[in-house]
Amino acid sequence: MDESLYQVDDTKEWVRNSGADTLILKPMILGSFDHIRELCSLADSLNVKIVFTSALETGIGRMMTATFAAACGSKEHVHGLATGSLLQKDLTKDSFFIGNGSFYLPDQPGLGIALDPRKTEIELKPLEI
Repeated sequence: MDESLYQVDDTKEWVRNSGADTLILKPMILGSFDHIRELCSLADSLNVKIVFTSALETGIGRMMTATFAAACGSKEHVHGLATGSLLQKDLTKDSFFIGNGSFYLPDQPGLGIALDPRKTEIELKPLEI
């Protein structure tokens, strides 16, 4: 069901009725922390494991996805987080977080994102509203 469930209510219904033992979630597609927390709680109550995967976000999005995986993701499955190399440009240094097949969460406050100084020279344009 990867990529088929992107509405929280549809996902809840599917989890309740499918009999599946594993749910693959892309947090950046599902939206809010509350939605993800609800799905984690529902999956836990039904003994359904959760695998978190990225939707090809930059390092900031991948770090958020890794945080969800650490908080309520399956400890028995590999989460889809090693997608940084698929991007032409990214401001973060994934090499500090992924190694030997494991994703290491930093022990710094917040997300602990490290910017790659070689990639920070970008032109920021004001958002026109």
